[in-house]
Amino acid sequence: MTTTTPYPFAVICPWSPAPELERRRTDRTVDVEFDGGPALLLTRWADIRAVLADARFAPHLPGVPMTLDDANGSNLLFLMHGPPHARLRQVLARAMSARRVAALRPAVEELASVTVDRFADQGRPAELMRGVAGPLAAGTLSELLGVELGQRSGFEEMLADTQALFGAADPGAVGTAGEQLQAFLAELVADRQAHPGADLISELTTGALAPEEIHGLVFALLGAGLVPPAQAMLLATARLLDDPATAHRLRRERALVPQAVEELLRLDPVGAGSTDRALRATADVELGGLRVPAGALVVLPLGAANRDPAQFPEPDALRLDRPTNRHVSFAPGVHHCLGAALARLQLEVGLRVLLERFPRLTAVGAPDWQRGMLGVQSLRTLHVSW
Repeated sequence: MTTTTPYPFAVICPWSPAPELERRRTDRTVDVEFDGGPALLLTRWADIRAVLADARFAPHLPGVPMTLDDANGSNLLFLMHGPPHARLRQVLARAMSARRVAALRPAVEELASVTVDRFADQGRPAELMRGVAGPLAAGTLSELLGVELGQRSGFEEMLADTQALFGAADPGAVGTAGEQLQAFLAELVADRQAHPGADLISELTTGALAPEEIHGLVFALLGAGLVPPAQAMLLATARLLDDPATAHRLRRERALVPQAVEELLRLDPVGAGSTDRALRATADVELGGLRVPAGALVVLPLGAANRDPAQFPEPDALRLDRPTNRHVSFAPGVHHCLGAALARLQLEVGLRVLLERFPRLTAVGAPDWQRGMLGVQSLRTLHVSW
């Protein structure tokens, strides 16, 4: 009798993918037990990127049995697939245009400067998530949405709900957090409908979308625009504090910060809002000799793809001179993260300001890690001094 290995594998060091993923890389595919049934695990960059880019694979949310029709009826962009997904995605892509994101840069730079100055006035040591990363993410999202989130009743509870979406190991807790977050965003949408402006929510409400579709898109923005950018900032800072030579170089050569951002996102895809992706084949698929039958579940550990030595020489190193960096942290393909440009902007601006303002920034104590769905490790807190 043959048995399959349960997934996710045990993580030894929170800074790296599970060692078992590297050991399994010699096999193109691995049969695992995942979400109560069999699944196909891929670990190579080329295979994972090909599946992400293939429209015949639809999202699968662990612990939530759902047909494709149910997923599309949810109006939640990260669950939807096919023509309904493409239609709503096109609307949000227009609203999240490169021009809109570029126009936010001065506001994000000002916000980062003010946030870090306030942080500097605190007693030392101080906690970076609450003092810098969280406020920067919330402030940037406020600029995008045209709503001062921090001043709205229920914001703290909403932030906790959003964190639960990414940090909870229990799918039931994720569902509860999602319902509570929906209630908060319904208030935001109603406010913009009553008092429209030039912001993103107003743009969505004045179109031809149904109310539930607007709620779904704003839900996607709140879910992806708060915790992941804050997590990216926290993880990136922690890595640079552990690599003072690189941090010192970035202070001297500011032009290298964008390359550093890509490397930091490659090494820690959870900072881009990416957990391991689970997709289900909607048809029989063959990709370069890889055969996946219709209905099969495929698990894609993005961290393993980003450490594939066949694509990234010295995959575990933070290299500022990496000539190409085609990481998959933003899930290239039909479900590519529409907030990628905004996330990069926040991380670039935030790191520059933080490194320049605190040339002697150091970590105090050990980072506080938490384990969420699919075994994903993220930082809860990071205490620093300067």
